[in-house]
Amino acid sequence: MPDPSVGHKIRFNLGKFNTVQMMKISFGTEDTVIDRNIAEGNALQGIKVQGTPANGPYTGPTRNIKVTNNTLRNQTYKNPDRGPSDNASGLTIANGAQQVIVKNNRISGNGIGIHFAQEGVGPVPMNGIVIEGNRIFSNRRFGLNIFDGRYNATAGSGRLTARRNLYWDNYIGVMVDQRTSNKKFEYETIFRNTLNGLNVNGRGVGTNVRVEKSLITDNGRFGALVSKAGVLYLRYAGLAGNGTAATRVDGGTLNPAKSHFRNTRPASYLSTDPTSPNFLKIDSSSFQFTAGPNRTPIGARF
Repeated sequence: MPDPSVGHKIRFNLGKFNTVQMMKISFGTEDTVIDRNIAEGNALQGIKVQGTPANGPYTGPTRNIKVTNNTLRNQTYKNPDRGPSDNASGLTIANGAQQVIVKNNRISGNGIGIHFAQEGVGPVPMNGIVIEGNRIFSNRRFGLNIFDGRYNATAGSGRLTARRNLYWDNYIGVMVDQRTSNKKFEYETIFRNTLNGLNVNGRGVGTNVRVEKSLITDNGRFGALVSKAGVLYLRYAGLAGNGTAATRVDGGTLNPAKSHFRNTRPASYLSTDPTSPNFLKIDSSSFQFTAGPNRTPIGARF
Protein backbone atom coordinates (compact mmCIF):
# COMPACT_ATOMS: atom_id res chain seq x y z
CA MET A 1 0.00 0.00 0.00
CA PRO A 2 1.63 3.32 -1.02
CA ASP A 3 2.38 5.74 1.80
CA PRO A 4 3.11 9.09 0.10
CA SER A 5 5.14 11.95 1.52
CA VAL A 6 2.78 14.90 1.13
CA GLY A 7 2.64 18.66 1.43
CA HIS A 8 6.21 19.95 1.64
CA LYS A 9 7.24 23.56 1.07
CA ILE A 10 10.95 24.03 0.36
CA ARG A 11 11.88 27.71 0.11
CA PHE A 12 14.79 30.17 0.35
CA ASN A 13 17.65 27.65 0.37
CA LEU A 14 21.11 27.90 -1.17
CA GLY A 15 22.82 24.69 -2.26
CA LYS A 16 26.32 24.68 -3.75
CA PHE A 17 28.97 22.12 -4.69
CA ASN A 18 27.00 19.01 -3.73
CA THR A 19 28.23 15.68 -5.08
CA VAL A 20 25.07 14.80 -7.04
CA GLN A 21 22.35 17.44 -6.69
CA MET A 22 21.24 20.21 -4.37
CA MET A 23 17.78 18.69 -3.97
CA LYS A 24 16.05 15.47 -5.00
CA ILE A 25 12.28 15.12 -4.86
CA SER A 26 12.15 11.35 -4.74
CA PHE A 27 9.46 8.84 -5.65
CA GLY A 28 6.28 8.92 -3.57
CA THR A 29 6.40 12.69 -2.99
CA GLU A 30 3.15 14.56 -3.62
CA ASP A 31 1.80 18.12 -3.39
CA THR A 32 5.18 19.76 -2.88
CA VAL A 33 6.38 23.30 -3.65
CA ILE A 34 10.04 24.12 -4.39
CA ASP A 35 10.22 27.90 -4.52
CA ARG A 36 12.85 30.67 -4.53
CA ASN A 37 15.90 28.49 -3.98
CA ILE A 38 19.36 28.86 -5.53
CA ALA A 39 21.19 25.77 -6.82
CA GLU A 40 24.69 26.56 -8.04
CA GLY A 41 27.73 24.52 -8.97
CA ASN A 42 26.36 21.10 -8.05
CA ALA A 43 27.60 18.01 -9.84
CA LEU A 44 24.77 16.48 -11.87
CA GLN A 45 21.56 18.39 -11.13
CA GLY A 46 20.45 21.47 -9.33
CA ILE A 47 17.04 19.88 -8.65
CA LYS A 48 15.78 16.44 -9.64
CA VAL A 49 12.11 15.41 -9.60
CA GLN A 50 12.18 11.63 -9.58
CA GLY A 51 9.20 9.48 -10.46
CA THR A 52 8.68 5.89 -9.35
CA PRO A 53 11.12 3.41 -10.92
CA ALA A 54 9.58 0.40 -12.60
CA ASN A 55 9.47 -2.96 -10.80
CA GLY A 56 10.47 -1.46 -7.48
CA PRO A 57 8.94 -2.02 -4.04
CA TYR A 58 7.02 1.28 -4.11
CA THR A 59 4.12 1.74 -6.53
CA GLY A 60 2.72 5.18 -5.69
CA PRO A 61 3.29 8.17 -8.00
CA THR A 62 5.38 11.30 -7.69
CA ARG A 63 2.89 14.05 -8.54
CA ASN A 64 1.68 17.62 -8.11
CA ILE A 65 5.15 19.13 -7.80
CA LYS A 66 5.69 22.87 -8.35
CA VAL A 67 9.18 24.17 -9.18
CA THR A 68 8.85 27.97 -9.19
CA ASN A 69 11.00 31.10 -9.01
CA ASN A 70 14.29 29.25 -8.52
CA THR A 71 17.75 30.11 -9.84
CA LEU A 72 19.49 27.00 -11.23
CA ARG A 73 22.93 27.86 -12.54
CA ASN A 74 26.33 26.44 -13.35
CA GLN A 75 25.78 22.78 -12.55
CA THR A 76 28.90 21.02 -13.82
CA TYR A 77 30.73 17.82 -12.98
CA LYS A 78 34.43 18.62 -13.26
CA ASN A 79 36.32 15.52 -14.28
CA PRO A 80 40.04 16.31 -14.55
CA ASP A 81 40.37 13.88 -17.47
CA ARG A 82 37.31 14.89 -19.50
CA GLY A 83 36.41 18.39 -18.38
CA PRO A 84 32.89 19.52 -17.51
CA SER A 85 30.10 17.01 -18.07
CA ASP A 86 27.56 18.34 -20.53
CA ASN A 87 24.88 16.16 -18.93
CA ALA A 88 24.82 18.29 -15.79
CA SER A 89 21.36 19.90 -15.68
CA GLY A 90 19.71 22.73 -13.85
CA LEU A 91 16.52 20.67 -13.49
CA THR A 92 15.83 17.03 -14.33
CA ILE A 93 12.29 15.59 -14.45
CA ALA A 94 12.46 11.81 -14.76
CA ASN A 95 10.95 8.36 -14.58
CA GLY A 96 7.21 8.75 -14.63
CA ALA A 97 6.78 11.94 -12.60
CA GLN A 98 3.27 13.39 -12.97
CA GLN A 99 1.72 16.88 -12.91
CA VAL A 100 4.95 18.85 -12.58
CA ILE A 101 4.73 22.62 -13.05
CA VAL A 102 7.99 24.44 -13.81
CA LYS A 103 7.38 28.18 -13.76
CA ASN A 104 9.30 31.47 -13.61
CA ASN A 105 12.76 29.97 -13.04
CA ARG A 106 16.13 31.29 -14.28
CA ILE A 107 18.20 28.41 -15.63
CA SER A 108 21.68 29.13 -16.99
CA GLY A 109 25.24 27.90 -17.36
CA ASN A 110 24.46 24.18 -17.09
CA GLY A 111 25.20 21.42 -19.57
CA ILE A 112 21.42 21.15 -20.09
CA GLY A 113 18.94 23.65 -18.73
CA ILE A 114 15.94 21.31 -18.28
CA HIS A 115 16.39 17.59 -18.90
CA PHE A 116 13.15 15.62 -19.37
CA ALA A 117 13.97 11.93 -19.50
CA GLN A 118 13.10 8.34 -18.76
CA GLU A 119 16.26 6.74 -17.40
CA GLY A 120 15.33 3.07 -17.81
CA VAL A 121 12.75 0.62 -19.11
CA GLY A 122 9.26 0.59 -17.62
CA PRO A 123 8.27 3.98 -16.12
CA VAL A 124 4.80 5.24 -17.02
CA PRO A 125 4.52 8.25 -19.37
CA MET A 126 5.11 11.60 -17.67
CA ASN A 127 1.78 13.41 -18.06
CA GLY A 128 0.62 16.86 -17.05
CA ILE A 129 4.00 18.55 -17.35
CA VAL A 130 3.88 22.35 -17.82
CA ILE A 131 7.00 24.44 -18.45
CA GLU A 132 6.00 28.10 -18.39
CA GLY A 133 7.56 31.54 -18.19
CA ASN A 134 11.14 30.42 -17.61
CA ARG A 135 14.34 32.12 -18.76
CA ILE A 136 16.64 29.43 -20.06
CA PHE A 137 19.97 30.72 -21.34
CA SER A 138 23.69 30.11 -21.85
CA ASN A 139 23.53 26.35 -21.33
CA ARG A 140 26.34 24.44 -23.00
CA ARG A 141 24.26 21.87 -24.90
CA PHE A 142 20.50 22.38 -24.79
CA GLY A 143 18.16 24.83 -23.16
CA LEU A 144 15.51 22.09 -23.00
CA ASN A 145 16.18 18.43 -23.81
CA ILE A 146 13.16 16.11 -24.25
CA PHE A 147 14.45 12.54 -24.07
CA ASP A 148 11.61 10.54 -22.54
CA GLY A 149 11.29 8.20 -25.55
CA ARG A 150 14.80 6.81 -25.31
CA TYR A 151 13.68 3.27 -24.45
CA ASN A 152 10.26 3.06 -26.11
CA ALA A 153 7.49 5.14 -27.62
CA THR A 154 5.02 4.38 -24.82
CA ALA A 155 7.30 5.90 -22.19
CA GLY A 156 7.75 8.93 -24.47
CA SER A 157 4.04 9.59 -25.00
CA GLY A 158 3.43 11.75 -21.93
CA ARG A 159 1.81 15.16 -22.42
CA LEU A 160 4.07 18.19 -22.00
CA THR A 161 3.20 21.81 -22.76
CA ALA A 162 5.87 24.51 -22.91
CA ARG A 163 4.63 28.09 -23.15
CA ARG A 164 5.96 31.62 -22.83
CA ASN A 165 9.54 30.58 -22.18
CA LEU A 166 12.62 32.40 -23.44
CA TYR A 167 15.56 30.32 -24.68
CA TRP A 168 18.66 32.22 -25.77
CA ASP A 169 22.43 31.80 -26.06
CA ASN A 170 22.29 28.03 -25.58
CA TYR A 171 24.14 25.80 -28.04
CA ILE A 172 20.75 24.45 -29.22
CA GLY A 173 17.62 26.06 -27.84
CA VAL A 174 15.32 23.02 -27.73
CA MET A 175 16.15 19.39 -28.56
CA VAL A 176 13.24 16.98 -29.06
CA ASP A 177 14.65 13.49 -29.43
CA GLN A 178 13.65 9.97 -30.41
CA ARG A 179 10.21 8.35 -29.99
CA THR A 180 8.62 11.23 -28.12
CA SER A 181 5.08 12.46 -28.80
CA ASN A 182 2.34 14.70 -27.36
CA LYS A 183 4.71 17.62 -26.85
CA LYS A 184 3.38 21.09 -27.61
CA PHE A 185 5.14 24.46 -27.68
CA GLU A 186 3.16 27.70 -27.79
CA TYR A 187 4.00 31.39 -27.40
CA GLU A 188 7.69 30.51 -27.19
CA THR A 189 10.67 32.69 -28.07
CA ILE A 190 13.79 30.79 -29.18
CA PHE A 191 16.41 33.41 -29.94
CA ARG A 192 20.10 33.62 -30.84
CA ASN A 193 21.16 30.11 -29.95
CA THR A 194 24.59 29.16 -31.28
CA LEU A 195 23.60 26.35 -33.66
CA ASN A 196 19.85 25.80 -34.12
CA GLY A 197 16.77 27.06 -32.40
CA LEU A 198 14.91 23.73 -32.47
CA ASN A 199 16.02 20.21 -33.35
CA VAL A 200 13.42 17.50 -33.94
CA ASN A 201 15.41 14.30 -34.26
CA GLY A 202 13.61 10.99 -34.64
CA ARG A 203 16.89 9.03 -34.85
CA GLY A 204 15.16 6.92 -37.49
CA VAL A 205 12.42 5.71 -35.12
CA GLY A 206 10.00 8.62 -35.12
CA THR A 207 9.31 11.74 -33.07
CA ASN A 208 6.68 14.43 -33.43
CA VAL A 209 6.26 17.89 -31.94
CA ARG A 210 3.88 20.81 -32.46
CA VAL A 211 4.94 24.48 -32.38
CA GLU A 212 2.30 27.23 -32.48
CA LYS A 213 2.29 31.03 -32.23
CA SER A 214 6.01 31.16 -31.50
CA LEU A 215 9.11 33.03 -32.64
CA ILE A 216 12.29 31.17 -33.60
CA THR A 217 14.70 33.86 -34.74
CA ASP A 218 18.36 34.85 -35.10
CA ASN A 219 19.78 31.40 -34.41
CA GLY A 220 23.21 30.58 -35.83
CA ARG A 221 22.23 28.04 -38.50
CA PHE A 222 18.62 26.86 -38.72
CA GLY A 223 15.52 28.00 -36.98
CA ALA A 224 14.29 24.39 -37.02
CA LEU A 225 16.12 21.24 -38.12
CA VAL A 226 13.95 18.14 -38.68
CA SER A 227 15.88 14.92 -39.14
CA LYS A 228 15.75 11.11 -39.14
CA ALA A 229 12.00 10.41 -38.97
CA GLY A 230 11.20 13.50 -36.92
CA VAL A 231 7.92 15.30 -37.64
CA LEU A 232 7.42 19.00 -36.92
CA TYR A 233 3.99 20.64 -37.11
CA LEU A 234 4.22 24.43 -37.44
CA ARG A 235 1.30 26.81 -37.02
CA TYR A 236 1.65 30.61 -37.01
CA ALA A 237 5.39 30.55 -36.38
CA GLY A 238 7.88 33.31 -37.13
CA LEU A 239 11.23 31.97 -38.37
CA ALA A 240 12.98 35.05 -39.69
CA GLY A 241 16.65 35.96 -39.53
CA ASN A 242 18.24 32.57 -38.84
CA GLY A 243 21.82 32.28 -40.09
CA THR A 244 21.52 29.63 -42.82
CA ALA A 245 17.77 29.08 -43.32
CA ALA A 246 14.45 29.17 -41.50
CA THR A 247 14.10 25.40 -41.66
CA ARG A 248 15.98 22.37 -42.89
CA VAL A 249 14.43 18.94 -43.43
CA ASP A 250 17.04 16.19 -43.38
CA GLY A 251 15.28 12.84 -43.29
CA GLY A 252 12.24 14.14 -41.39
CA THR A 253 8.94 15.82 -42.20
CA LEU A 254 7.84 19.44 -41.92
CA ASN A 255 4.08 19.48 -41.85
CA PRO A 256 2.59 22.98 -41.90
CA ALA A 257 -0.86 23.76 -43.16
CA LYS A 258 -0.46 25.96 -46.24
CA SER A 259 -1.91 29.07 -44.63
CA HIS A 260 -0.34 28.41 -41.26
CA PHE A 261 3.33 28.15 -42.07
CA ARG A 262 5.67 30.97 -41.16
CA ASN A 263 6.16 34.69 -41.18
CA THR A 264 9.35 35.76 -42.90
CA ARG A 265 9.85 39.25 -41.49
CA PRO A 266 11.69 40.00 -38.22
CA ALA A 267 9.84 40.16 -34.92
CA SER A 268 10.83 43.80 -34.20
CA TYR A 269 11.92 43.21 -30.63
CA LEU A 270 11.98 46.35 -28.50
CA SER A 271 15.38 45.29 -27.14
CA THR A 272 17.81 42.42 -27.67
CA ASP A 273 19.83 43.31 -24.56
CA PRO A 274 19.22 40.73 -21.77
CA THR A 275 19.73 43.43 -19.13
CA SER A 276 16.93 45.58 -20.51
CA PRO A 277 13.40 45.43 -19.05
CA ASN A 278 12.20 45.32 -22.68
CA PHE A 279 14.33 42.27 -23.56
CA LEU A 280 12.64 40.32 -26.38
CA LYS A 281 9.35 42.14 -25.92
CA ILE A 282 7.21 42.90 -28.93
CA ASP A 283 4.39 45.39 -28.92
CA SER A 284 1.46 46.41 -31.06
CA SER A 285 3.73 48.14 -33.58
CA SER A 286 5.77 44.98 -34.23
CA PHE A 287 5.06 43.10 -37.45
CA GLN A 288 4.62 39.77 -35.68
CA PHE A 289 2.66 41.00 -32.67
CA THR A 290 -0.32 38.89 -33.79
CA ALA A 291 -0.86 35.93 -36.08
CA GLY A 292 -3.67 33.87 -37.50
CA PRO A 293 -7.33 34.62 -38.14
CA ASN A 294 -7.97 35.41 -34.47
CA ARG A 295 -5.01 37.82 -34.31
CA THR A 296 -3.60 36.17 -31.21
CA PRO A 297 -0.31 37.50 -29.76
CA ILE A 298 2.75 35.36 -30.41
CA GLY A 299 6.08 34.93 -28.67
CA ALA A 300 6.87 34.58 -24.99
CA ARG A 301 6.41 38.22 -23.98
CA PHE A 302 4.35 41.02 -25.44
